[in-house]
Amino acid sequence: MDADTRAALEGFPEVWRRVCGEPAAEGPAPALESLRGFIADETCAAAFYEACAARFTPYSTRLKQLARDERGHLRALQTEYFLLTGERYIPPKTCPLPRGGLRALRAAYCDELSAVLAYRKAADAANDEALAGIYRKNASDEERHAGILREIIFCAL
Repeated sequence: MDADTRAALEGFPEVWRRVCGEPAAEGPAPALESLRGFIADETCAAAFYEACAARFTPYSTRLKQLARDERGHLRALQTEYFLLTGERYIPPKTCPLPRGGLRALRAAYCDELSAVLAYRKAADAANDEALAGIYRKNASDEERHAGILREIIFCAL
């Protein structure tokens, strides 16, 4: 076997995996686990705000906007997951519905503040610049959401 043939065959397994349609090489497992967690959180947040909009009718317009924002975050995160892995990730549907009136909105406010910190931390640790950008944008949006929830609670008290 000559050197050219040998060199061509050395890369064959990688080429064959791509030809067979195997998923792209995954990023680090912790990064993907974190991304799956954010996808699950955004799924839950969107459902939560939709339910809150039905329950707190004076604030339904603003709560529905929060739900739309969360669905936008969800789509962006799912897109990045697909681009990184070649697979779709749809989290299990396990979201607690709002109970307790203003306490539920307070819990959502606290969750939004936690999400800001988590997204910022993930952005700093991300190896993928596109994903880091999405994390930074989501952190900014979640901070804005916390402000909206604060205003709703202020008006409702």
